[in-house]
Amino acid sequence: MKRQEHKCHAMRCGAPCPPKHLFCARHWKLTPQPLKERICAAYRPGQEKDKKPSKEWLKAALEARWAVARAEVLVSGEYPFAKGGE
Repeated sequence: MKRQEHKCHAMRCGAPCPPKHLFCARHWKLTPQPLKERICAAYRPGQEKDKKPSKEWLKAALEARWAVARAEVLVSGEYPFAKGGE
């Protein structure tokens, strides 16, 4: 069975990135520093393999996804979370 390639968790991105990374480099740069720090502090080595991240990591990751989506709207005027870029 072929393993699926891990992809960036930013809305509508899908760029390949290492399994232990939440985002591709482009979207990580858009992540506010306090959220980067929370994500890194809550990360447990191996969580990408056993699929058991902590509640703290999941909360920080979700907040980061929305923060990146907001940043993209401010930069581009496009809505990455709308279907078809509406």
